[in-house]
Amino acid sequence: MGCTNGQHSIAADDPDKDAVTHVFVLVVWMGIGADRRVISDDIEFSNLQHCIAYAQMIVMRFGYQTPKDRALAYCIPKRVVPEA
Repeated sequence: MGCTNGQHSIAADDPDKDAVTHVFVLVVWMGIGADRRVISDDIEFSNLQHCIAYAQMIVMRFGYQTPKDRALAYCIPKRVVPEA
């Protein structure tokens, strides 16, 4: 159900439900702690399972790791207006 602050609503309550859709943005960080930096946040997937598969492959490391080589990836949902 919807939140009381009006930020979330179910599809039946959303008058613009046909005007938006969701994609999943793959966000990748490298490093640890204060040195962690976003290195990519512009890859979008329409399918969450595809995003997760890419995230898993991107963070794989082989051989000797150093802290600067540590990778973290998330698939974050994003609302977008479909192209006409």
